Amino acid sequence: MNMAKAVPSIDVKTYPGAPEYLRDLAAGRLDAALNDRLMLAYLTKNSNLPLRPSPNVGEGNPSVISFKKGNPKFAKAISDTMTQLEADGTFMKISDKWFGIDVIKPAK
Repeated sequence: MNMAKAVPSIDVKTYPGAPEYLRDLAAGRLDAALNDRLMLAYLTKNSNLPLRPSPNVGEGNPSVISFKKGNPKFAKAISDTMTQLEADGTFMKISDKWFGIDVIKPAK
């Protein structure tokens, strides 16, 4: 956002949340909106607004699961479960249901 603010011809606006800026975008009061890949995929799939995500801007950051340190059994259980969900196709089904995209593939 700081880069955009440095360009005189770009008017940067902030909003309290995604629903507000997506409504303004759909209504033509904005030219573009920026958010992370998963949030925009979910919101555009579920908002019933005439919007679609664009190609990615900049380098993508992977999503992670955070949890308290010091429990290697828990970390292994999470890792094993994620591997199993990907291998049996469950993760893809969840991805398609909620985001409409394959969230397993890295952003391009």
